[in-house]
Amino acid sequence: MACRRDSQVPLLIPLSSLLEDPGADASSVVFSRGNGVWNSSPRRFRDDVCCLAAALAGYGLREGGRAGVLGSEGYGTLRAGLAVIAAGATLVPLDPALSDDALRRALAASGAVHAIASDERQLARLLALRPDLSALELLLLMSAAPSERKPAALLVETAIEVGKASLAADRGQLRAAFAASEGGAACLLVD
Repeated sequence: MACRRDSQVPLLIPLSSLLEDPGADASSVVFSRGNGVWNSSPRRFRDDVCCLAAALAGYGLREGGRAGVLGSEGYGTLRAGLAVIAAGATLVPLDPALSDDALRRALAASGAVHAIASDERQLARLLALRPDLSALELLLLMSAAPSERKPAALLVETAIEVGKASLAADRGQLRAAFAASEGGAACLLVD
């Protein structure tokens, strides 16, 4: 996926194929790079992206809104980033190697209203910065270590189930959100 640093120039990405039902015979495979290795994504990748996008929209992510995804390369980060774009919002990719101060500045400068953390370590960083980020409304967690305690943020898998129910009620909701965002910035890199 390509991103532009110039937020004044819209970046058009043909993601509409994610929003269309590919039918039972669809066999496309999505590859994501994680830990230096390319892996194929599970067959449910498209469904996961659409369901997460529907959940994000249900949680208030709208056209013109921005969502940060804090994670290194891999399936979860790719899924989260595409879901933000499919929801009609602007993706703000955030490198976990950023210092806490740089992370705070990036989130503040972008006006991110949602943030998705790859793991509990990255979530803890976001939680520590959250009091300084008045625009940040929702935190999601891609993956929690197996534990008996509840995670400190909503899990992406739980959000996917919420989105699945939302899409069952209104199959066209993502097409409307995506169409409303045409011509807007799909991705914003903050220095």
